Amino acid sequence: MITKKRVVVATLFLPYTVDFELQEKKRRATITSKDTSKNTLNLIQSLAKHQQEKSTEPQDLFDFRKPEKLVQPRSKQEREEEIRKLVPLLSVQSRRPSFETTQQLFADAPWSVKPCSAGNIGLNNALFSIRDQLDQLAWVGTLGMSTDSLSEKTKQQISTTFEQEYHAYPVMPTDSLFDGHYNQYCKQVLWPYFHYVVRDDPKNMMSQHGPFKAYKELNQQFANTIVANYREGDIIWINDYHLMLLPGMIREKIPNATIGFFLHIPFPSSELFRCLPPRKELLRAMLQSDMIGFQTYSFARHFLQTCARILSIQTTPTGVQLDNHACSVGIHPIGIDIHALNKKISDPDVTQWVTKLKEKYADKRLIVARDKLDYIKGVRQKLLAFEQFLIRHPEWRGEVVLIQIALSTSEHNELRAHISDVVSRVNSKFSNISYQPIVFLHQDISFPQYLALLTCADACLLTPLRDGMNLTSHEYIVCQTETHNPLILSEFTGTYGSFGASIRVNPWDYPQVGDAIHEALSMSSDEKLERWRELYKSIETNSAQHFAKSIISRLDKIQK
Repeated sequence: MITKKRVVVATLFLPYTVDFELQEKKRRATITSKDTSKNTLNLIQSLAKHQQEKSTEPQDLFDFRKPEKLVQPRSKQEREEEIRKLVPLLSVQSRRPSFETTQQLFADAPWSVKPCSAGNIGLNNALFSIRDQLDQLAWVGTLGMSTDSLSEKTKQQISTTFEQEYHAYPVMPTDSLFDGHYNQYCKQVLWPYFHYVVRDDPKNMMSQHGPFKAYKELNQQFANTIVANYREGDIIWINDYHLMLLPGMIREKIPNATIGFFLHIPFPSSELFRCLPPRKELLRAMLQSDMIGFQTYSFARHFLQTCARILSIQTTPTGVQLDNHACSVGIHPIGIDIHALNKKISDPDVTQWVTKLKEKYADKRLIVARDKLDYIKGVRQKLLAFEQFLIRHPEWRGEVVLIQIALSTSEHNELRAHISDVVSRVNSKFSNISYQPIVFLHQDISFPQYLALLTCADACLLTPLRDGMNLTSHEYIVCQTETHNPLILSEFTGTYGSFGASIRVNPWDYPQVGDAIHEALSMSSDEKLERWRELYKSIETNSAQHFAKSIISRLDKIQK
């Protein structure tokens, strides 16, 4: 056993959510177990434990890439956004169901607990993979759904069920509070700053002030929930940039609590972080942790330099002392559960898709990529680099296809238009009656399809402009157990430092990326195997289990 203490994990989204059974749901097409999208293998097994008497269907799917369509109440903002997309010139406000009607609709509707696709999949995988080695694993987070339309009775029922059956404590902010915290402050301010994008526009300036109050208030709601359910000896593990104020709020109420904080995204240089108005408040709150973890040494170094520069305090390579409180700093790269992934790769659904892809692209070489449609992910730059590849290496024209999966986001309409222009230009320039160089899918795909693509790829092209630990690179290497094809990796990912055997590129240097594609496709079998072995060894060393164990063990030692 790693520790005999309870580990309380705070993360913005719980690994569980709620699915309501409304009348509308009966009219939808039946979803089979093979089509149902799940969060993680271990999460499904945990749900199956509570539903053994209700279902005899297998509960070991590992499909979290394409979220299951759940019946849930939606916030006013979501409904208005959908209306604007469908009927942009028509005022239909009077047609929107009233709050009372919506609340009545969900008041008596049966509901069940489902995996939540909005959560931190890598974190959930890591923790569920070692859950049997912990005394108890508890969770604090939101449900990933609107709660304004739920009655107090329904909220209480959900909270009771989650606490008693799943050791989970839901935080249920109002829709407006969550919107201010997540959509306006986290995504409009913190996410760009931490990925080296400073936006000087009226919308961003507005987001710097009002929504920070919402950010602070939701952090306080998390703190209230943790304090109310705290047990002496608990290890509290707080996750990511959504909850940076939480360590200080908990420390104020429970001075002797053992608190760990882990940042899953990059920590920027002090030149970027110092532009944030609440920079000191954020740093001081984080430093109330007993330990702060980062994905890479460079992220930790940026944090320590920022503390020294902004707070004018002494730091060491291993920690910071602030107001008589010592906070250690550690490097803990997250990984994947290789055993669970291999189990899914051998699934008949994956095998079937591999066969289909090989038949469709029998005489072609495949370059595969999958990213969110976000400026930071560098999709446009990647497509421009692929264009350079076709220009600089004409011998590959008609032979190589780039399959780019672009996950939809609610923003970045301008980026979507720019990308469409590039795709259209490249395809019109290099296509013929039997060949199209870029297959651009502006949607997500099922997890079996995703694994099949990684298995069939002749190269994987991961070139974000900034990123934390990109786990797609890990999944690709595991899928390449038989063929050992190369990985092309941006030097601005957290994976870069430990994946020295990849073909490493600067995503802004389009000719270099184009030449890297040529290098990958021309590489000898011996070199492929040598590089693959080194990458696979790194993945085995820094597994999901090792990530979770190392952080919890370190916090356990601090408590002792």
